[in-house]
Amino acid sequence: MIVNRTLKDPGIILGISFVLIIVVLGIFAPWLAPRNPNDQILEFRHKPPGFEGNIINYRLAQDLPETSMALQNAFVEDNTAIIVDVLNREHRILLKNISGESLTTGKETVTFWLGTDQFGRDILSRIIYGARISLMVGFTASLIALSIGVLLGALSGINGGKIDTIIMRFTDVMFGFPTLLFLIGITAALEPSLNVVFLAVGLVTWPGMARLVRGQVLQLKEQEYIQSAKTLGISKRTILIRHILPNSLAPIIVTFTLGIAGAIMAEASLSFLGLGAQPPTPSWGAMINNSKDFLRIAPWSSLAPGMAIAIAVLGFNLLGDSIRDLLDPKMRRER
Repeated sequence: MIVNRTLKDPGIILGISFVLIIVVLGIFAPWLAPRNPNDQILEFRHKPPGFEGNIINYRLAQDLPETSMALQNAFVEDNTAIIVDVLNREHRILLKNISGESLTTGKETVTFWLGTDQFGRDILSRIIYGARISLMVGFTASLIALSIGVLLGALSGINGGKIDTIIMRFTDVMFGFPTLLFLIGITAALEPSLNVVFLAVGLVTWPGMARLVRGQVLQLKEQEYIQSAKTLGISKRTILIRHILPNSLAPIIVTFTLGIAGAIMAEASLSFLGLGAQPPTPSWGAMINNSKDFLRIAPWSSLAPGMAIAIAVLGFNLLGDSIRDLLDPKMRRER
């Protein structure tokens, strides 16, 4: 029954498709990305989508990481590779430092499907690796918010009285702070990093979950089967864990799914302001910030990560909305 309804719901199909794309890109980024996201080829700066260029991969020394150079021509003289770049500059590199120790294996024609940024980095590769960052922040921050919200909401609802008043007034105080400004304050007070973003987003976004769980507990604890359990002398803790929380899973799952989309947006906002993932980590928000000064000459470098954020947020929002419709027949839209 649920499967048939799912297949007939274009919203959940679209949402699942978008989410699967982001998840697959994040998990398999090292195998799906065509290039190293931090590899710079300065001669290929601001190249448009679909640009093809010849490069050669080499190391300046055996113990240094491999790098790439835009190639115009190359030939071997003794044990040295004479490389002429696209600016007609001549470079001499020992043949043993060329990838595969041969010009044949070292040379490569690459296609930048989404173009390059101001440092000649492949935008597609950076977006694919950026999916991993967004998913990490989305799930980790949402799990932190879920843990705090469920704990405080359940304690508030099941106990009532002074405990309920204290927890709810604290929740009201948290609601009183503008979310983005609160996030900026926390991350600015600490050293900007992904771990700080995880913690900040989780600590700021739990009040909504706490309110939801409290409402569910207050509603369910008045049901007859809960009153019967109380009459039998079953403790509040057992009633909460075995009867109330399992019956509250549907709205909690929906809120958690929607919270992932909010966490992705929060991370992108903080990274745009320079308070999230630090360079050279490929974060979508940081990519937009770094490319905003080049909108006229290279709009693709900002549009591509912007579209990635839109797809991720839209996917999780559609998924959460559709799950709500599936789990609550009263909220199903008329077809």
